[in-house]
Amino acid sequence: MFRAIQLAVCVALMAVMAGQSQAGFVAVTFLSTADNSFYGGSYVDNVSFGDQFKVVIVMDNGGSTLSNQTWNANHVLSVTFDFNNGAHKTVLDPNGGGGFDDSVGSFVTNGLGQLTEVPFSWYDESNVNVISTNSTQTPNAWYLNNDNNKYFTNNYDFEVGIPGSGIDNTIASNWTISSVPEPSSLALFGIGTCVAGVLAARRQRRDQKQ
Repeated sequence: MFRAIQLAVCVALMAVMAGQSQAGFVAVTFLSTADNSFYGGSYVDNVSFGDQFKVVIVMDNGGSTLSNQTWNANHVLSVTFDFNNGAHKTVLDPNGGGGFDDSVGSFVTNGLGQLTEVPFSWYDESNVNVISTNSTQTPNAWYLNNDNNKYFTNNYDFEVGIPGSGIDNTIASNWTISSVPEPSSLALFGIGTCVAGVLAARRQRRDQKQ
């Protein structure tokens, strides 16, 4: 009887999660290498020349497909700057703070779900809303535009840019886009995990009786 109640509770909880799901979570990713030689300042902590530079933006415009879609700054859920495979990682939510200081352009896909346009200038340099960071410094500004400078901490004392002309992140082909598992999908996974836990407990009790 107890096991049946456990299973019923699991299914009920996951059903609630599924009912709260939203459609169309997507992640767009930009990859480059770290370089701040244009400014002469010090790198942020745990970042060196040539380290991986990754930006991941998670968005939701309420759609349910990658095809023929547009995502603007208002659709952003989080912006993650990840250097050297997590050695320095900061997650921001510009729309949960003071908002973007500039938001020119959008992410746009064609009928095949391929990116055809990306923002020309999105940045936040005031009231930066940091959700989490493993940095010992204080993130205070970030930029996605046609300049080299991209990320700053400690009131611009430390920085990371990208090499070359600095326009790499304004070119659609340098970004990738993918769907993010929606809460409903996670709920189904949770149901399976929950059921597995109930069955495992059942087997354990059976083995103890033997």
